[in-house]
Amino acid sequence: MTASPSVRPVGSSLGLAPLLAATLLVAIAMVALWPNAFSFGDEVGYVGQARLLLSGHVSPISGAPGTFDRQPNGIAVSRYPLFVPIVLAPFVAACPRLVFLVGLISLGGIVAAAAQVLKRWGSDPAMALLFVAHPTMTLMARTAMPDVPLVAASLFAWSQLDKDRPKSAAGWLALVVLLKPTGIVIAAGLLAGRAVEALARSDRRSEYRTLLLAGTGTLLGGLVVLLLNWVSWHHLSYSYGVVFENMSAPRFSPRYLPTTGVRYLVSLLIVPPALLIGAVGLWRRRCYGPLFVVGGLVGMMAIYFFADWGPGTTETWVLAQRLILPASGFLLIGYADLLSSLGQHLRLAPLLRWFVVVAASVVVIAVGFRHRARQHDMREALIAAEDVLAREGQGALGTTESAMKASMMHRGPVSLVPSRAPAPRVVLCSVKSESYRAEAGASCDLSGYDSVAAYGTYRVLRAR
Repeated sequence: MTASPSVRPVGSSLGLAPLLAATLLVAIAMVALWPNAFSFGDEVGYVGQARLLLSGHVSPISGAPGTFDRQPNGIAVSRYPLFVPIVLAPFVAACPRLVFLVGLISLGGIVAAAAQVLKRWGSDPAMALLFVAHPTMTLMARTAMPDVPLVAASLFAWSQLDKDRPKSAAGWLALVVLLKPTGIVIAAGLLAGRAVEALARSDRRSEYRTLLLAGTGTLLGGLVVLLLNWVSWHHLSYSYGVVFENMSAPRFSPRYLPTTGVRYLVSLLIVPPALLIGAVGLWRRRCYGPLFVVGGLVGMMAIYFFADWGPGTTETWVLAQRLILPASGFLLIGYADLLSSLGQHLRLAPLLRWFVVVAASVVVIAVGFRHRARQHDMREALIAAEDVLAREGQGALGTTESAMKASMMHRGPVSLVPSRAPAPRVVLCSVKSESYRAEAGASCDLSGYDSVAAYGTYRVLRAR
């Protein structure tokens, strides 16, 4: 990508002080409002698989909590690939609540990468705080999901390609492919964009070498994925196929455009307002790779049968971008560049800078408080269950499927009930599913147990 000759270099007035001060404030707010439980069922699956690995197992065993499905032959198969659980395992071993560090560190890396790109373009690096002001980005950074790390890896891969550092780019592209299956679309888009840029350069030999090295990194990442899939369930493909094998409708089809596609379109128009104009900023800078990623990823997911939604309208428009978050990240780069240029042209750069600083702080605090409020009963119930467990002296904390988002925060062993494993003395359960997508209720009426504490829908049970 090439900077516009009409844009002046960064001067002292566009220093990093506001960015650094705001980043520190945001980090403090993130720590002060640290998550108390998991938010997605997928997190339970990732952390459940990490617990399995720490116990010396790869495939699910009786009593192991997590998300898995059964093959026709009855063998349990983990729904999630092994790479993310491997990354999370050291954090789970130290303390399960530390898994949220992965998202927080990734968000910090995103801001740092975006600030460097904007500074190189002559734009205000403080505009990188738009990533923190993006509610989807901030919310997902408070989870153990791989979405925000995928955005970070994608931005670093693109940045290293642009700096003609193919070896470093190769490593980041390998990580992109390893984090999620959609990573291959992102890596392909970035490599295709670099190939288009190479056509306009005179040193074709150097460009081919860059593409070869970066492509090799992508290939190696793919080979590791195949290896991990084989280790996990003795197939080269992802185990997601087990989940969808009974679907009567296709996973990808144009029939989903009026629903899934429209949901993405509306979300990209309002979160934040007019985010789609970021594509204009990317085109202005001739950033073909990010444009290919935006088009490829959004286009693919627009014909996918599923798009995330929340319990309310606001949450739905925020969560809608989760599966296309790397595309949103690249759009934010173009968006930030356009805003910075507009601020400089209208001589409003200082005012715009502090507006973004305030917006980022408000979003972090607002999302943090609301997120923590939703997890209040989960945290209190877990504390109570741990107190009862301590009085009982030993053993694993039992959990029902309806309470795993809270119980998986327990530092000790966790056992799913009912199962063939020995019955635990203390069980944390909920009379309502933790997922707002599940309409069916849940029961805490377990034979041989009495309820000793209640927090909202959560119950602490002790064996008679």
